[in-house]
Amino acid sequence: MNPEIMHDGKRFILATRLIAAVRRASLRPTGNVADQGDQITRAVDVLMAGV
Repeated sequence: MNPEIMHDGKRFILATRLIAAVRRASLRPTGNVADQGDQITRAVDVLMAGV
């Protein structure tokens, strides 16, 4: 449920259980993890569906 993803050569743990709503205006681009989208989607699916 907390996949490890890589961004800019650094390892991050995605704590999906801590997901919250954030206004788009308060965000800024920092990079792209689209290549890890399947892993992120699976983690969110587990969070939402408990599968």
